[in-house]
Amino acid sequence: PLYLEGGEPVDAEVDKRVFREFEDCMNEVGEKRNELTETNEHGADHLSLGKELEWTWAQKAREENKPQIETDLFNWHLANLEFANADRLEVLSLGQWDQDDPYDFDGDHVWLPGGNVRLVS
Repeated sequence: PLYLEGGEPVDAEVDKRVFREFEDCMNEVGEKRNELTETNEHGADHLSLGKELEWTWAQKAREENKPQIETDLFNWHLANLEFANADRLEVLSLGQWDQDDPYDFDGDHVWLPGGNVRLVS
């Protein structure tokens, strides 16, 4: 579970709802990327993944009058995505940010003492 600044756990239902909305935003910017790729030589390469996600959330938050806690949780998911990509979302291209996904390892993540070199030694 996620915890608030004071140590209180985040309400599980709010957390689930914001995660679904984060996924919805990811899907929405993914659709925008696909549309641009079909109609533009450079696709969505010139757009920032972070700016597109923040703009999409800001619209949703304004239209639905979201409480601050939901924006804070959404920002946590953005930070987690930055961690996973080892860079700030604002500098990642909407068109190329996930180009290495086909090479991901499937299954559970594990840590190998001595590193991955042990797999090929």
